[in-house]
Amino acid sequence: MAKSELEAREKMIAVTTELIKQYGDISKITIRDIAEQSGVGIGLINYHFQTKEKLIELCVQRIVNQLIDQFEPLSHSLDMEPIERLRCIFKSAASFIVENPGISRISMINDLTAGFIGDNSDQAAKVYLKILKEAYGESKTDQEIYMIMHMLMSSMQVAFLRNNVIKKHTGIDFANREKIEKFIDNIFDCIF
Repeated sequence: MAKSELEAREKMIAVTTELIKQYGDISKITIRDIAEQSGVGIGLINYHFQTKEKLIELCVQRIVNQLIDQFEPLSHSLDMEPIERLRCIFKSAASFIVENPGISRISMINDLTAGFIGDNSDQAAKVYLKILKEAYGESKTDQEIYMIMHMLMSSMQVAFLRNNVIKKHTGIDFANREKIEKFIDNIFDCIF
């Protein structure tokens, strides 16, 4: 790919990322808006990404990856036991979910339906697994630790994606940070 083509592609990604952050609701983003603000034609967007949805998925992947990249430094900065550090990281992720529900929904649905090694859930899992291995040492097998990590992750993903049902039965609303933190505390208390 020529340098100018690569620059145009990155400009489309940057513009789309800003529109996602600005609107929060991807249904408000049009391919025409992306093209105009990127200074390219609609055909070039389709050439590089095939669909607006694929472009948005790529942008969401990058946005969430930036959050996940902060998990490990956050973990190292916290002077507490490993499980408590993990709890803090989950609460940090929950804050992102509250502030970015549209981005979070896209990321979770993509990871759960078309997951791949290196997707957002996989990147987060690597950080979580490292902390869980530190917590358990040799007392649990890698498979047991992996299952615990998936129980934690999936409980949060399902609660967010099925918030209307969870809210009805438990009163937990993913738009309310305090209630989410209590939910996370309850999950951690049940598992650990």
